[in-house]
Amino acid sequence: MKVDRRIALAIGAALMLFAPPAAADYPDRPITMIVPFGAGGTTDVIARSLAGALEPALGQKIVVINKDGAAGVIGTTELGRSKADGYTIGMIPVGPLTTQPHLRELAYSVDSFDYICQAYSNPQVLIVTTDSPYKTLKDLIADAKAKPGQIRYGSSGPGTIPHLAMLDFVRKAGIDLTHVPGKGEADAFRSMLGGTVIGFPVHTGFVTANADRVRPLAIMAAQRRSEFPDLPTFKEAGLDVSFDVWGGLVAPKGLPADVRSKLEKACAAAQASAVYREQQTKLKMPPVSSTGAAFAAFVRAEFARNGNIIKDAGLRSKQ
Repeated sequence: MKVDRRIALAIGAALMLFAPPAAADYPDRPITMIVPFGAGGTTDVIARSLAGALEPALGQKIVVINKDGAAGVIGTTELGRSKADGYTIGMIPVGPLTTQPHLRELAYSVDSFDYICQAYSNPQVLIVTTDSPYKTLKDLIADAKAKPGQIRYGSSGPGTIPHLAMLDFVRKAGIDLTHVPGKGEADAFRSMLGGTVIGFPVHTGFVTANADRVRPLAIMAAQRRSEFPDLPTFKEAGLDVSFDVWGGLVAPKGLPADVRSKLEKACAAAQASAVYREQQTKLKMPPVSSTGAAFAAFVRAEFARNGNIIKDAGLRSKQ
């Protein structure tokens, strides 16, 4: 059957009206970046730094919005429920993505998102007080073996990365330590200074900021860091313990391929910019970059590893 040329043209024009916008049109308005923690924290500071570098790369304003609460779950849930059009993205850290889904029932999972790029990664450092009898990690291990269950360590809370890091350390070292959870990093620090716990894991920035009050024993990284050249790794003590507090740019699952490609390229350009690198240096945060595919694979590996630790420790609170 022949179709009238005018009808065919009309149908074609109508289809164009309803077709999704081409990549060249994205973005044509400001983009919202959700941060699932309060203003002033590491995730927020990195988010605002990256947002500023993304704006020239995308040609649009990035509006950072803090959605704090429930250990990052509230903001991450909102991101997962947002429209997958590239106009709502998030700077989401390790906890909401890889530990919280194992600890309780949530409205999202690790598969609810598209992963754009990793933005930061900060290894954990086990610290004690400057007057602690422990000068090295081996000192602590030897004392723990002599006093099973008697030595107390702190953390920023049950199921947090510092807690999981210590659980992994304790298992691999074959020792028995008692966990005294705090209500955040500041609370754990007070417990250490007051003698309730012998120490706890923190990020490298905390060590630098409190250098006169803490003694770092070892860093949970694959190799020594340039900012702490004399600080040995756990691996040097024969323990394969590596934990970082990290975060990255994430979007709701189902981004159009062209939009996702633009965001990935913009993130790479932003992270390579001199301004962004200078800001990261000031924060004592070595620049981290990755493709979306590499970041997604990394997140899933962390999700599996952290889930196994949580399960083995009996921390799951799912009903």
